[in-house]
Amino acid sequence: MKILMIDDDGCKSGGSSIYMFTLKKELEKKGHLVKTLSSDYNNKEYFNDFSFRGFNTKSLRRVFLYLFNFSSYNSIKKLLKDFNPDIVHLHYIFSQTSPSVLLPLKDIPTVMTLHDGSMVCPLNRLNPSFEICNRSFGGYHCIKCLGKKYFYELIRNKIYKKLLKNIDIFIAPSKNIEEYFNNQEFIKNKLKVIYNGINLLEYSKITKGNDLLYIGTLSKQKGVEYLLKAMLLIIEKFPTAHLNIVGDGEEKNNLEKLTKKLKLEKYVTFSGRIPNKKIGEYYKKATIVVIPSICPESFSLVGLEAMSAGRSVIGTCLGAIPEWLDEGITGYLVKAKNPKQIAEKATQLFSDRKLIEQMGKNTRKKAEQFSIEKHANKIEKIYLKVIKKYKTKGVS
Repeated sequence: MKILMIDDDGCKSGGSSIYMFTLKKELEKKGHLVKTLSSDYNNKEYFNDFSFRGFNTKSLRRVFLYLFNFSSYNSIKKLLKDFNPDIVHLHYIFSQTSPSVLLPLKDIPTVMTLHDGSMVCPLNRLNPSFEICNRSFGGYHCIKCLGKKYFYELIRNKIYKKLLKNIDIFIAPSKNIEEYFNNQEFIKNKLKVIYNGINLLEYSKITKGNDLLYIGTLSKQKGVEYLLKAMLLIIEKFPTAHLNIVGDGEEKNNLEKLTKKLKLEKYVTFSGRIPNKKIGEYYKKATIVVIPSICPESFSLVGLEAMSAGRSVIGTCLGAIPEWLDEGITGYLVKAKNPKQIAEKATQLFSDRKLIEQMGKNTRKKAEQFSIEKHANKIEKIYLKVIKKYKTKGVS
């Protein structure tokens, strides 16, 4: 098959882009020709084959370009003619790409992976107080969240809903995402749950140390502040405990200030953003990986990567995390915004090395169910199903 994938960034950072890159490589191993189209805006580690002109998300032009980016529209039209893909796979298209990319796809076999809930809610299921909102976007309660942006976002939302009819199947990476979009009605009959896949990392036994690891974006919704507060309780019982925070984001300065305020400087390291190829080294040094998110995770690649390396996971019981984390077998589920529970589960694991060793074996076995090879096979079947439907209709 000739496959065209589209994403906002096309660089090796961020969940949707990393997933797209991993899937692209696996499909290429299976003999398919895969090309990617993304924005050229961010100066990062690009892997895209084709690019369209991006825009500064702080400029006034964004007000129009969020609704219609002529560059992405012209690029997709040209690629449909020149590359002539058998199928188009959309990923995150709600910023640089804009709804314009959907217009030329009316008679083209198209699938889309729903990487989060931002298609429906601009704040991705969180209100400004970072509390979870389960109501549908478009109600007057949204005015309190968005203020002057409300009517603009309402227009953008309606444009997307209209053009999303050009998509044949929506892939939900978890049952939680499926349920969320089913409650929104407009795409419920086109949803298919396929859990994301990962490249399995090298498995290694834990020999020593009481080391916690966080990997991810440093944003408010990731709940890292509650992990830092948990460290205060953890070091009371395990003074040698250490937390490594890997990643970057708008909350980094605030988290560093909180670390100083809590006098945790010698117990916490901020390692910043690291190349994806070195990620395995950080899992290998860790004893436990913590996912302290305060917003629903649509899947969490970090959790499965950690488990593939043989590491226990402590994660909040939000979103898709309970779908792959088995309580007491591969790790522990805790309430969001609850440092005490994080500390209790971490110290429980640190106190029982046999439990950690057994969990490490369990996590590896569980992670193997989510290998990128198995995932790509399922995606391949979806592609063939959609393409067959068009051939039956006589549309090429």
